[in-house]
Amino acid sequence: AAVQIEQTTESLGARKAEVGEAETVVRTTQAELSLLDKDLHTESRGLSERESKLDVLRQLNAEGAGFSEGTQAVLKGLDNPSFYKPAILGALAQFLEVGSAHIVPIEAALGQNLQAIVMKDTLVAEAIVKTLFTKKLGRASLALRPLWNTAPGSKSNSLTLPVGALGWAADKVKCQPDVEPLVRQLLAGVVIVEDLETALRLAAAGRAGQLSLDSTLRYLFVTLAGETVTREGIVMGGQSKEATGSSVLQRKAQIAELETQAHSIRSALAEMTLRRHDAAARLEAAQQRQQEARDDSQTLTLTLQHLRKRSDTLSREAQDTGRKMTSFGAERDAIEGRHDEAIARLAKLEEDAALASCEIVDLQAQQVELQNSLAGLRENESLFTGELNELRVRVATEKQRYASLQNQRQPMHSRVAELRELIEQRRRDTEAYTARTAQLAEDSENVQAGMTQAEGRLGEANEAVQTLLNERSATAIQVETLETTLRQARFDLTHCHETRTQLEVRASQLVLRIEALCERVQHRYQLDIREFQSDSYTFFTTVREFKKRQKAGAVSDEEPEQEESTVARAQEGEATGASASQRDGPDWDFVEGHIKELDAKLEAMGPVNVEAIQEYDELEERFKFLEKQNNDLETSKAELLQVISKINQTTKTMFADTFEQVRVNFQEMFSELFGGGKANLVLLDESDPLESGIDIIAKPPGKQLTSITLLSGGEKTMTAVALLFSIYMVKPSPFCILDEMDAPLDESNINRFIKILDRFVSQSQFVVISHNKRTIAKADIIYGVTMEEHGVSKLVGVKFTKREDSGESNDIMGTHNPIPSVAESFGKHGNLHSEREGAAEPETVEEEFPA
Repeated sequence: AAVQIEQTTESLGARKAEVGEAETVVRTTQAELSLLDKDLHTESRGLSERESKLDVLRQLNAEGAGFSEGTQAVLKGLDNPSFYKPAILGALAQFLEVGSAHIVPIEAALGQNLQAIVMKDTLVAEAIVKTLFTKKLGRASLALRPLWNTAPGSKSNSLTLPVGALGWAADKVKCQPDVEPLVRQLLAGVVIVEDLETALRLAAAGRAGQLSLDSTLRYLFVTLAGETVTREGIVMGGQSKEATGSSVLQRKAQIAELETQAHSIRSALAEMTLRRHDAAARLEAAQQRQQEARDDSQTLTLTLQHLRKRSDTLSREAQDTGRKMTSFGAERDAIEGRHDEAIARLAKLEEDAALASCEIVDLQAQQVELQNSLAGLRENESLFTGELNELRVRVATEKQRYASLQNQRQPMHSRVAELRELIEQRRRDTEAYTARTAQLAEDSENVQAGMTQAEGRLGEANEAVQTLLNERSATAIQVETLETTLRQARFDLTHCHETRTQLEVRASQLVLRIEALCERVQHRYQLDIREFQSDSYTFFTTVREFKKRQKAGAVSDEEPEQEESTVARAQEGEATGASASQRDGPDWDFVEGHIKELDAKLEAMGPVNVEAIQEYDELEERFKFLEKQNNDLETSKAELLQVISKINQTTKTMFADTFEQVRVNFQEMFSELFGGGKANLVLLDESDPLESGIDIIAKPPGKQLTSITLLSGGEKTMTAVALLFSIYMVKPSPFCILDEMDAPLDESNINRFIKILDRFVSQSQFVVISHNKRTIAKADIIYGVTMEEHGVSKLVGVKFTKREDSGESNDIMGTHNPIPSVAESFGKHGNLHSEREGAAEPETVEEEFPA
C-alpha cells in the first residue's frame, strides 16, 4: 500500500502540472477570444452604421432629394407615369462621376444644368412643359438630344489652358456616352483654378489681350471653393445657409466612399471571424485537455485517498490484533476463575428457582390486573384522539384566519401608496397655485395701471352723465305720472284675478267632493251615480214596504184580538201614506235611519274574503309539492350517504393497497440506490388513512437515523428519487420534468441515478435540466442556450441518430456512448441547460451526430 501511495502521488503531481499548463492556455485563449469578440462587435457596429447611411443616401437618390419640385415631378412621371417615364432617360447629375476634390467647382460650373432631364423622346418634351405649367408643378429643365452639339471636337480644344490653372473642368468629369456631348458642350471653356484671386487675375489678363481668345468663346473660371467668374465678367461667390452635402454629386461620392469602406470592413470581419473560429477551436481543445487532466487528477486523488485509508486501516488492524492477543490471555485466566464461581452460583440459582416459581404465580395475578388497566387506557386513548382532531380543526381555522389577515394587508399597502401619490399631487397643485398667485399679482399691477388711465376718462364721462341726469329728471316726472295710472290699472286687474281664482278654487273643491261621493257610492253600493236614473215609483214602493215591515213587527208584539183592526188601520194608513208620499215626497228621516240600521248590520257581519277558496286550493297544491320535494330530498340524502360510505370504503381499500405497493417499492428502490440500508413509509394516523400524514424514514448504510430531515442534501435527493420512482412503478406518468435533480449528487450517485432513468425511459418521457455531463450524455436530444454575440441568446439543439453502418443498438442509453465529448464541445459557448435569462425568441438550430 505504501508503494502504491508513492506512485499515485507522483502521477497526481504530473496531472496537476498538466492542469496548470492547460489553465494557462485556456486563460490566454479566452483573453484572445474576448479581444476578437470586442473587435468583431466594434467592426459590426461600424458596418451597420455605414450600411444605414448607405440605405439613407440611396433612398434620397431614389426620392430625387436635392432636385427642384418640377424636376422631381417629371422624374416621377407627372400625372401619367406609364406615358412619360419611357421617354425620360434621367437627370444629368445621375450620369456624372466626379472626384470628391472637384465636386464643388463642377457643381458651380453646371449650376441648375445638373437638374436637366435628359429626354429619349423629344416629342414628349412639349407635353411635359404644358403639364408642368397647367398643374403648377414647378419648373424643370429638359435636355433634347437633337439640340446638342454632337461634333467630335470641342471648342475648348482650340483654347490654350491658362498658366496657373488646375485644368479643364471637362477633364475632371466622367460621364456615360449618352450624355457626353451635352456635358462637353456645357463645360466648354470652363477652367478650374485654385482660388478667386487667380481667377480674377486670369480673367483680367484675358480681357487685356494677354490670352488668345476666340471671338465666340471665352473662359469661365471656377475655383475649388465654388466661386465663378463668368465670361461676361460677373463674379459669383459665397455660401447659402442650407447645409452642404445635399447635392446629388456629393451623395454619389459619399455612396462610393461608404461602399468602399463597407467592403473593407466586410473583408476585415471575414478575417477576424476566421481568427475567432481558430481561437475557439484552440480553446475547445485546451478545455478538453484541461478537463481530461482534471478528471485524471480527480481519479488519482480518490485513489490516493482510498490507498491512504487502506494503509491506516491495516495499521489499525495490526495494533488491534496485538491488543486482542494480550486481552485473550487475560480473558482466559478470568474465564477459569469465573468457571469456579459459576459452579457455586449454580447451586444458589437452583434454590432461587424454587422461590421464583412462587413469584410467577403472584405475577400472573398482577398481569390480569394490568390487562384490565390497559383496556381502560385504550378507552382514554380514543377520547384523546377525538380531542386531537378538534385541536387540528382549530389549528386549520387559525391558519385560515391568518391567511385572511394577510390578504387584508395587501389592500392597506395599496391604500398607503395611493395616499402617497395623492400627497405628491397636492404638493404639485400647491406649487401651481403659488405660480398662479404670482401671475395674478402681476395682473393686478397691470389692472392698477389701467385704473389710473380710466380715472382720467371717468372725469370726462361724469360731465356727460350730469347732462344726461338733467334730461332724466324731466323724463322721470312724465314716467311717474304714467306709473300712477298703471298702478291703478294693475290693482284692478289683480282684484279681478283674485276673484276669479277664488271661484276656480271653489269649483275645484265641489268637483273633488262630487268625485269623492261618486267613488264612495261606487265602492259601497257598486253603483255608478253618473249613470243612475231616478225611479220615483220604485223608491216610494221600497220605502212603503220597509215601513210596512216595521209596523208588522210592532203589531206582532200586541194582543191577538187587536190584530184584525190593526191590520185594517195599517192598510188604510198605508194607502193614505202612499198617496201622501207621492204627493209630499219621501220621509227622508225614515230613509236615513233605515240606511244607518242596514249599515250597522253590514259592519257587524265583517269583511267577506271572496278569494278564500282559491287561496286554499293554491296552498293545498303548494303543500303537496313541498311534501313531494321533501320526500325526494330525504331519499337522495340516504342514497348520497350510502354512496359516500361506499366511496370512503373503496378509497380506503385502494389507498391501503397502493400505499403498501409504494412502500414495498420504496424499500427496494432505496436499497438499490444506496447499496443497502433500510427505508419505510409510515402513516401518522392509521385510524384515518385518508386524512393522515406520511412520515418517511430512511436509514442509509452506516448511519443510525430515524427521520429524513437528518440526511445530507445528496441523501435527501436520492431518497426523493427512490420515492418518485417507487410511485412510477405503481402508475407511470406520460412524462416527467426533473429540474437539476442531480446537482447535489456525487459521481457514484450520478451513475445510480442514470441507471434508474434507463429503467423507466421505455415507460415515460423525461425532460431533464442538468449541468452534469454524465446525465447529458444519456439524452436523445440536447437543447442548450448559448451567447455567441454579447447580449444575444441563441438556442442550439443537437439530435443524436443511429450509425447506419454499425451493428450497435439504437438505444443511446447503452454503456458505450461517445456523447460526452460532443457535450463538452459546446463548452465554448456555454452550458447545455435551459438558461432563464435573455432567451426571447431564440434561433433554433438542429444538428445530427451519429451515435
